[in-house]
Amino acid sequence: MINCDFAIAEENAKIGDYHGRRGLFGGAGPIYRLPRILGERKAKELMLTAKLLSGREAYDFGLVNDWAPAEELDACVDKFLEHPRRQEPVPVRAYQDVHQPRSRRGHRDDDV
Repeated sequence: MINCDFAIAEENAKIGDYHGRRGLFGGAGPIYRLPRILGERKAKELMLTAKLLSGREAYDFGLVNDWAPAEELDACVDKFLEHPRRQEPVPVRAYQDVHQPRSRRGHRDDDV
């Protein structure tokens, strides 16, 4: 989820860093990406406590863009995507490239 441009969660989802719950080290995913998304203090809170957040809590935490109950999730996604669907693809792609880590700039999944 931390690699996605947008994230929308179901209300009762359990979102968090499971590495700490299994005695593992989070590696490149949470350690480098979470502080960029949440800020250092919130990222540390999530990683060091191994707290699991519901969809609503993840929204309040700043981890997801929106949340909805399971029966309303599809409608929530459709509503969220109304504006991005109307955008011209070239500026959107350019904006995404600027905000990717240097190692991923210019790389497209379909290039592989």
